[in-house]
Amino acid sequence: SGARAWLDAFRDAGLTRGDRVVLALPPSAAFVQVVVAALWDEFTLVTVPPPPTADALSALLDDLDARCAVAEAVHPAVWFPDDVAGPLASPD
Repeated sequence: SGARAWLDAFRDAGLTRGDRVVLALPPSAAFVQVVVAALWDEFTLVTVPPPPTADALSALLDDLDARCAVAEAVHPAVWFPDDVAGPLASPD
């Protein structure tokens, strides 16, 4: 159900096949759920070690031309897991 929550959030945000998503979470249920959701919708997934700073994450998003990131850092284009490992909120 967690992967489904991520999948719904990604689709609601308009992500489509081939979009780049940065994943910067430690090993966890949320990490696996994001990987499953990204593979299901055929996103290009870039994994980086956590925790990147907001500035480092911003540079990664620009350098990789990524649509969003899933991390624990605070940034306008970042989702982060909440208590049930789903997205707390969609980015602007």
